[in-house]
Amino acid sequence: MPQLQFNPDWASLTAKNVEKVKAAMAERELGLLAVNNIDNVRYLTGYSTVSGPFMVHANWAVVVPALERPILFGFNFYTPSIRQSFDWLPDVRDLPESMPQAIAGLA
Repeated sequence: MPQLQFNPDWASLTAKNVEKVKAAMAERELGLLAVNNIDNVRYLTGYSTVSGPFMVHANWAVVVPALERPILFGFNFYTPSIRQSFDWLPDVRDLPESMPQAIAGLA
């Protein structure tokens, strides 16, 4: 029996998703969007961490209209492998001590 192969082109898929989000942001005159739900982060970046109750809101994606791609904030022990495996994400950062301060610095 053949196996179902699901290997989307995450770089293209997420680029389209980001453009849709940026268009919606422009309609609402939003200068920055920060998400931390696992599904929303995956929608914008293609990255999905190991799922678990404490991991659902562990990573952040920040969309800034002036940037082509979102900024991904992840656990420091995952960021090296994220950078290596997700080459379409040019800005992957360790989670800071204070996400509100990090976000405010991007606005």
